[in-house]
Amino acid sequence: MAGRKPQNPILDGESSAEEIFRMSDGVGSLTYERSPTSSRLMNRDFRRRLEVQDTATLLLLVSVFAFTLLLSSSILYRVAEDPSPVTFYTDPKYTPTAIHSRLTCSGEDPEVFLRSFNTQPQTAQLRLIGTSRDYVEWRTLLRQCRLREFVTHMQQRMASNMTRRARRAARPAWDPVMFDVFLDLSPFVTSDGRLSTEADAELLEKHLSGNNPLEVVMLRKQVEWPDWEDIATNIKQRLRALGFEGDLEIRLEAREDVLIYRNLPWQNFVRSRLTQALVIISLVGWIFWTPYLWLRMKTVRIDSTFTIQLDLNRYWEHLSEGLSPETGFQVPSATF
Repeated sequence: MAGRKPQNPILDGESSAEEIFRMSDGVGSLTYERSPTSSRLMNRDFRRRLEVQDTATLLLLVSVFAFTLLLSSSILYRVAEDPSPVTFYTDPKYTPTAIHSRLTCSGEDPEVFLRSFNTQPQTAQLRLIGTSRDYVEWRTLLRQCRLREFVTHMQQRMASNMTRRARRAARPAWDPVMFDVFLDLSPFVTSDGRLSTEADAELLEKHLSGNNPLEVVMLRKQVEWPDWEDIATNIKQRLRALGFEGDLEIRLEAREDVLIYRNLPWQNFVRSRLTQALVIISLVGWIFWTPYLWLRMKTVRIDSTFTIQLDLNRYWEHLSEGLSPETGFQVPSATF
């Protein structure tokens, strides 16, 4: 019949079986020519085969990638399971202010929990910082348009940063700190720490009875020394008498934070760095992972108080012998 459009049994009324046939059927070397055949319908058929095969290849790659991620996650989750009776533990890698080894606790009783983790802190120290009064910051030099001094200051600073060995041997000219000394007080800290308030005890009991595996306890150990300000005043007066003319700052740095985790497979799995790597590799996993962690991960802070007990007069007697206007403190020949 004149004017009737020719029919193509392959393109018209395609079924799923025909799509599979197109995926498995080759197209030959003529496919990459500008006009593989003289028939327009055959050209459309070849183009359709290429589109179906490209789509199937892409879906196959995505499926293999997703299966690999799921398999890796499943293996990591099994590795995260800990069959030991430990219910809570600390990880020194995530507690930078503490130098304890790994601490564990078996049980959910508050007394057992505190006996395991509320141990004597090891970061109590008295810090002496002496600075020069003649030092002028580079911002001040630039603000006052003292360009020559500013250039000299920056040259000395860059040269000192490039020669770290020389920097350790002598104090750079641009450095205002004349000495920075830490006096260890941890041997004088009592071991009978207690919770600061009743609210801390309630928070601890609530956490132990909770069911959120991603909730973490931050046990903050604060060391109190009522007489430290008197010692600081005596140190300043002693250094002035010895000839120190700079500015002196004295700090009591006596706080230690310990993070305590639940020993649960999901919590261990979430905190694993390999899990975080898988989330990043998945490209789209972080879209769901980040809001989930933001909603579920919580930190409960519980304060604990320790005290320093020592003979103040005897301590000052030995401390005053080692004070120095050049280095802040030098170990005397006779120590206690």
